[in-house]
Amino acid sequence: MEYQCEKKIAIFESHMNTINQLSFSLDGKCLASASNDQQIKLWKIELSEQQKISKGHQKCVSQVAFSKDGLIFASGSYDKSIILWDLIDKNLIIMLQEHTSFVKYLSFSFCSKWLASGGCDASICLWDVKFPHEATLFYKIQEIYLIPDELQFSPQGCFTTISNDDREQNKNQNDEEKKLQVTKIQV
Repeated sequence: MEYQCEKKIAIFESHMNTINQLSFSLDGKCLASASNDQQIKLWKIELSEQQKISKGHQKCVSQVAFSKDGLIFASGSYDKSIILWDLIDKNLIIMLQEHTSFVKYLSFSFCSKWLASGGCDASICLWDVKFPHEATLFYKIQEIYLIPDELQFSPQGCFTTISNDDREQNKNQNDEEKKLQVTKIQV
């Protein structure tokens, strides 16, 4: 099967450094970008315009993720923090700090009540974000066997999947071999 691009929708230019990650809102109307320029850019796709957003992080922004209900999005940074943002007014809601190294991954549950964060400190945090202004740490897994490469919730919302390409520790093994760790968290 061959696919062709029908038309170019837009070219967004604004970051002054490397873009680390992109995330689309569930409805496909917004695109967020995280960059080494310490900024998050939020774009309205159909209008090809950038939305104003406050500056929040003090170092490179590594991750962005939208909640499934479309009300908030989260950003993670090399400054070890996670910020929850209001998608309506584009303001900072709350800054969450628990990781001791940079935030590598973020994932919202399908019900938008939970946010999982993975850091290079070999920990995973599960945040209760049902009421974003009162977001709290619900559970922390420390010193996990594998530093996360990916965090995902199952559609039922009770599993966080952590995968890791463990090539550095297993240099004699096949380059394609990967390990997978699945953790069940009852919530």
